[in-house]
This record gives sequence, structure tokens and C-alpha cells, in this order.
Amino acid sequence: MFKLKSLQVCENFIHDNSGKYSLINIFTTITSSEVPINYKPFFVVTHITSSKEGKFIEEIEIQNTKNNRVIGTAKSEISIENDDGNILITYFDNIKFEDFTKYKINIKVGGYQMEEENYLTLVEKS
Repeated sequence: MFKLKSLQVCENFIHDNSGKYSLINIFTTITSSEVPINYKPFFVVTHITSSKEGKFIEEIEIQNTKNNRVIGTAKSEISIENDDGNILITYFDNIKFEDFTKYKINIKVGGYQMEEENYLTLVEKS
């Protein structure tokens, strides 16, 4: 029913008058000399399509893969009106990354868990 066409994590974005988005500082890795760290604000940008039109709740969880603990969550309403789907930009702030490990980004729309696997990785600064 729902499909995750793309997912990006970025530090900021620009939304122009024509409806286009420019993502600033896209990343998949965070570097730190110590843990835990409270990371600066960032955005998770998703493009969701569906064969079903309507308004749905998108839930995003950031989960530590070392201990399966969810360290951040956000819920937003997404409106899908045609096969092109919609782009949703979700703000995260003051997320505490506890370990040098991968963090899975879990996406649910309308209660449906997306199958695609997306990760952020916290690595130690050398």
C-alpha cells in the first residue's frame, strides 16, 4: 500500500516558491570523540507514495541497534492525493546518541511498517 521512495537526513533545507526543496548537508554518519552526545538539530526527509489517497500519520523512530532502545520519535500527518505521493520533513532536536553504533530509522505510515532499512551511524573521531 505505502512505499518509501526516498529518505534523507540533513541539517537544514530550503523550500522555494515553486514547491521545490533543497537539502543542506545531507549525511548518514555522525562523528564524535565521545559518547553520549546530544546531536544538533536535524531533519528526516521522506517521500512516501501510496495507491490509497488520504491523510495518514507518519511515525519515525530512531533506534539504537546495539540495545534496541528508541532514542527519538516523531509523528506527523501526511496527505497523499495522487500516485506522486508527498514529501514530509520531520524535525529532530536534542537526540542523545549513546553508543558508537548504527541507529535504525524506522518509518510507519498509517500503521504500516516500511520494509526499507535506513541507518545513521555514530563513529568515533580518530
